[in-house]
Amino acid sequence: MPSDHKLEQFPNGSLLEVRGQATWEYQANANCNLSESTAIKELTIGVTVATKFTVVGDGFHEWEETFNTRGKSGLESSNHLAILIPCWAYILSSFLVQTQGCSMEYTNISAPSIHDSISSRFLGYPINVGNANFKEVRWWKAILASGQGWRSIIRTSSDVIYLAPWSIEYHGDLQFFIETSTAILHADGTQNGSPPSSKEAL
Repeated sequence: MPSDHKLEQFPNGSLLEVRGQATWEYQANANCNLSESTAIKELTIGVTVATKFTVVGDGFHEWEETFNTRGKSGLESSNHLAILIPCWAYILSSFLVQTQGCSMEYTNISAPSIHDSISSRFLGYPINVGNANFKEVRWWKAILASGQGWRSIIRTSSDVIYLAPWSIEYHGDLQFFIETSTAILHADGTQNGSPPSSKEAL
């Protein structure tokens, strides 16, 4: 999708679409009888409702050679592959809204931090982000929020609001909280800070 201009949008019920066109041309000396070919395709760039998803315990398969947050191998080790789902959903959504001249925003929902928890490990699944700065911690709190921690807003010329197709909303019994080695976890659940671009998040 072009990143240098906003494409013409076509509302289609609960979807927002753009129309793309690809043209193939063959060199004059090509050894074939095919002529120029053009394909037109409608692409969905907006939805009205975020997709609900959940993560269960099986999403954190144990690898014998990995280490837990205490630096010890064993039963508590986890590969955290399931965490990549909301991360990539954000990155793809952010890239799309950038191409459309729109913006990302945080909601007032966020995952708790270790400083928000009365007792550390028994209130949820700890995600250790190491020596992260304020902006990084705020992003992780939105990514792992129970509910919708961020929104990818696509606003049409008629002022109708859509969300990027990869917008997600977490609903599950497995709750997360953020651990960090720094003392800057005062990033609370308010809509503070600017969400990172897709490049920054990647």
